[in-house]
Amino acid sequence: MSPTIEARNEAMTFKTNEIELTIVSVFFLVLSLVGVVWTFTSGLIGSGIDGILLLGVGLLMAGVFALQLLFIARDAGLVKFPQMGPPKKAVAAAPAKPPAAVAPPTKPPASTPPPATPPATPAK
Repeated sequence: MSPTIEARNEAMTFKTNEIELTIVSVFFLVLSLVGVVWTFTSGLIGSGIDGILLLGVGLLMAGVFALQLLFIARDAGLVKFPQMGPPKKAVAAAPAKPPAAVAPPTKPPASTPPPATPPATPAK
């Protein structure tokens, strides 16, 4: 890669990519909605399967790009989705308790003293 391409890639931030993606998504959303409106105004919807399929494709594309815009808005903090499931409980920071004093291990009671070794006898 040339230095200019690398410098341009480093200069691009997440925000610029987000703006470009938003523009492209809005363009295709509007284009697909124009197709849906045209299907009704031209009378193609009543002519058979072609109008129905064109309507389906237009609505499908509009849904996909609208969903993309919704996720972009969520990532930007403009839209907040409802939480699924029970609400999370905030865990209060409990005061730290000092560790309990551990007693030193006790020696087991000696029931009998260890056997005494017999005195060594000299070898003959």
